[in-house]
Parts: sequence; structure tokens; C-alpha cells
Amino acid sequence: MKKFKLPVSDALLTKYNFFELYPFDGGGHFIQKEIVGSLDDREITRRILDGALADFGSLDALDFTKFERWSTIEKSCWINRMYFIASMARCAMLEKDAALAARIAAIIIHFNRAYRPPSGREEVQALEREITLRRDRDYNSGNAMGEISYQWYDFQPASRIVNVINAMHFLRDFTLPQEEFIQFIRNNAQVILDADDEHSLEPGNHQALRGLALLYAGNFLDEPEYIRAGNIVCNYHMTQDYLPDGMLIDMSPSYHVFEAWIGRDALALGTISPEAREMLGKAFRICREFCQPDGRSIVLNDGYSLDMRGFLESVGESTSSEGAFVLPHSGMAFFHSPEVFAALDATPCCHKYSHHHGGKNGVTLWFAGHPFLVDSGCCSYDDEDFWNWYKLPEAHSTLLVNGKGDAELRGRYEWVKTQEYRMNSAWEDNTIECASDFWERWLTVLAPDEVIITECVQLPEFASLEFLFILHPAVEVSLEEERILLRNNKIQVALRWEADTPVSWKVSPGKCFIADRSVPSLRLHLCADADFFSMRTFWSLETIS
Repeated sequence: MKKFKLPVSDALLTKYNFFELYPFDGGGHFIQKEIVGSLDDREITRRILDGALADFGSLDALDFTKFERWSTIEKSCWINRMYFIASMARCAMLEKDAALAARIAAIIIHFNRAYRPPSGREEVQALEREITLRRDRDYNSGNAMGEISYQWYDFQPASRIVNVINAMHFLRDFTLPQEEFIQFIRNNAQVILDADDEHSLEPGNHQALRGLALLYAGNFLDEPEYIRAGNIVCNYHMTQDYLPDGMLIDMSPSYHVFEAWIGRDALALGTISPEAREMLGKAFRICREFCQPDGRSIVLNDGYSLDMRGFLESVGESTSSEGAFVLPHSGMAFFHSPEVFAALDATPCCHKYSHHHGGKNGVTLWFAGHPFLVDSGCCSYDDEDFWNWYKLPEAHSTLLVNGKGDAELRGRYEWVKTQEYRMNSAWEDNTIECASDFWERWLTVLAPDEVIITECVQLPEFASLEFLFILHPAVEVSLEEERILLRNNKIQVALRWEADTPVSWKVSPGKCFIADRSVPSLRLHLCADADFFSMRTFWSLETIS
């Protein structure tokens, strides 16, 4: 173990909590917060020792298959990916706690002895076929309650390899049963290798992680076959999982960072082509654009808001950004200044089971470091609100026509209708334009403290138009005859408008996923009846006397 060199330096692994350097995929983050309620390694360890994993049995004999049902599959994935092992091991290292190290070793040994992997390529691939079929057919329906053998499927063995090898590094100065750890890594790596024929190379972060896990295992075990396969998979994904502007095809800032650290580690462990290195350079550089004034990433589509500092330092990028930036292939635009943070989201739906949300051409606005217009966010994928609210158009700052939005969802995550938007390739005079076939929106940062949103709608027939604006839960609203006052703490924004057709405003309840929970919020509705409609709204920061 002492000969194996991890991709991230010991200095950073000591400075940051593990998941500040290795941010979760979306589902893993939500369950992490539900079960242990923290990303701080010491706090995670304390809560686990106090019984946070009691639902799975005693800590020394965890039941890793207890929640292998569609209705709780994210919870099952979380325990089987062994996220908690790395945090506990880092804590044992920092505290020089031999007793804790021994308990961690016992958990790994228990899994290795109690849960045998499928044997041979034929059995592994049969499992892959069955689970993939049932996932797309049954899980998406939202009604399937049956049990499912997910433990050795897809993401799970790959995540176990990455988390346990990092844990073993943290525990390297303790006397532990190395041979059993080695067998654990080999068992998981062989399942991934045996499944490769079933996974013809195709874009997606799950297979990218599987490739990285083979690089981890190959370097750790000095196994050339694992390294060879890992290099093939990683080189493919480091070029094919990103659009030309450098954005991940999942169109989610948190998923982008998740796969970016996969690329970061692959650069250290594998033989990565110049083309893949160039694309990863783009992917790393755009991460800082996701930073809101609070230092956390913006939430767009599935995913969560993460503290960007540790990851950005690990790839040599600054946490600050200034001025206008656009990702034209991905439909994202950002503006950073001391007083204004603005974003426009017109991200495309890349496939029918994507991490997409409806309600595009959506605006995010912060003034003086405070959020006013936000994306409603995203909750746990096991929560009914995931498909009944957060993924739907009405949870976003968008346009409804006759009560209908730009996307339609079937079941939990199958998109049967989405809308394409075209975003300009650059900001011009601090303005970015984005349009569908019938609706154009311009976002303009007019002055240091004012933003204008311009709308133009052209329809073949008269229709009811409803522009939604999602307010952060902290924002208070005061409707006046010629303006609307929005207040967040001591910061006030005045909203005024000009329209070529009579309009009305109303407020309705909504909810946002903020600080790891659903919080009641308000939505502003601007309503008009027209076939041709143009309007401007002026959002101005005001001084409160």
C-alpha cells in the first residue's frame, strides 16, 4: 500500500474533507445528507459511531442488501458504494486512532466474506442485462416495489474500489490484514472487467467511473490488464462525454465536477491522449464559472450545490471569476461582477433518460451577494417530489403557454417531450440572447446594479402566456401598482416592467431545495393574453434608507 501513489496529494487530502475533493454524484449526495447529515469527515465518523447506520444493522455486521428495492434503491447504492469508509479512514489517520482503523478494516472484511461477486463473465453479463432491463422498465415507472440485486451492478463495484483504496491509503500506518483488502479490490475489479463486453463504449459518467476504478485497481495490484482496459475506457469518456465547449453531457454543474475529478485522477493514474487532456483542460477551466457569490456551485438540472474550493484547488483553478462567459453548445451563460451574478439556462436534453429538467431559458439572479431568482433545485431521486415537482417546467423561471411548459416527463425520469433552444455564442454589450422557435429572451446586465430581461413571443394563435420567476425562499415580496419590491435580508431589488399588451402579476406558492431540504418559496407570475407579445422587466438594486 505504501508504494501506491494516490492521484491527489497528501497535502490536499489532509487539508480538505474527502468529499470536498471527491464530490458525490447527485444521488449519493442526497442520501449522504439523509443518513449522516454532513460532509465533514469527523462529524460523519462521530455520527456513524453514534448509530447513524443503525438501519443497516450493527456497524460490525452491516446488512448491505437490506434496501435492495426499487423504492429505496438510492439508499442501497449509498451503503454499497462505501462512501462512508473513506471519511472514517481519514478521521482515523488524523486522530491516529488504531481502534477506529480496526473497525473500518472489519467492515471491509465483513463485506468481502459475506457478499461474493458473480462468478465469471457469463454470470456478470447476465446480471448486467437483467438489471439494465428492469431499471429502464420498472424503476422508471415509479410503481415497482420488487427487490433487485444491485450490489454488483454498474456503479457500485467501481465506487467501492475508489473509496476503499483511498481509505487504505489513510490507514497505511496501521497494522491491518492487507491480503484480504487486496482480494476485495480484485473481486470488484474483475466484475467490472467481466462486464466490459456488455458495456460497449457509450457516453455516460457511470462507465467513466468504471474505467477509473480499473486504473485504480490496476495500479494498486500491478495488474496490466486492468490498466489497459481502464485506459481505453477513460480515454473514450474524456473526449466523448463533453460537448465542444467543455461541458459534460449531463448538463449539471455538480455532475460535471463529479466526472471532472474522474478525469483528474485518470490523468495521474493512466496514459491519457493529448485530445483527452485538451478536453479535460476545458472541463476544469469552466468549473469556476459555476461558482455563485457564496462560493458554492449553481444548481441546474439534477444535482446539488457543492463547495467548490477543494476541487478547484486540486485541478489548479481559481475560485473567482469576473465578467461574461458563455457555453454555446451547452446553452449556459454566466455573468460575474461585484454586485451581480446572473445565469441563463437553456441546457439541452441529450437523451430520454438524462438528468434534464424542464423549464428552460431560466434565469438566476443574485444582487449584492444575495439570491433573488433561483432554480428550484433538486431533491433525492427516491423522493416523489423529484418527478412531481423539481424536474417539471413549473418549478423554473420559464414560460408557460396555455398552462403548458416546454417539457413532458413520463414516470420518474423518461423525457417524452423537450424543447430546443439556440443561445448566442457570445455576450454582446453585456447581453446574451437565447431563443426557441417562438420565444426569444435577452438577459442584459445594464449597469453595475441593474439587469434587464427582454421577452418576445410570436405564436400562430392567441394564447395565455405565463412567465414564471422562481424566488429564493428568503425573498419577501411586496406588490405595488407600478413596481414590485423584492427584499432578501437588508438587500432590496425593485422590479419594473414595460409591455406592449396589458399584463397582470400574481404570487403563488412553490418550493426550493435549499441547504439539503425542501423549503417553501414563492413564484412570481406575469400573465398576458396575446399571439404576439414583447416586454421588458427591469431588476434594480436599491439602497434601503
